Amino acid sequence: EAGGEFAGCVFDGSEPARLREDQSGVEVEIPPQRVAPCGCGCVPRLRAASRLARRCCDAIEGELHLKVHAGVSTSKTLSKLAGELRRPLCTLLPLVAPPLISHLPARKLLGVGYATARALS
Repeated sequence: EAGGEFAGCVFDGSEPARLREDQSGVEVEIPPQRVAPCGCGCVPRLRAASRLARRCCDAIEGELHLKVHAGVSTSKTLSKLAGELRRPLCTLLPLVAPPLISHLPARKLLGVGYATARALS
């Protein structure tokens, strides 16, 4: 079912994002962004995916007694970023991604290692 509510938080750019740098422990604050609603139809699918992620997290915690967190978005990179925005479950709407990523250090992006981040800076 694609209708209904999101499970967990939804990062839609209406409030600041805070991401912790891996090695330095410094937090990066990203200012709120104003974005227009998306017309591609991804929001109902993201709602359904967020509820599925909630059920998976709850099942793992219930059966194995392990705390897990999940990020939901339209790509692996954005999903990993969503998982870092707020835990235990966060959905990142795709229209928020460009302004959010533009404020991030390159090292926070999936696949960007130390050498690549150094070359980009």
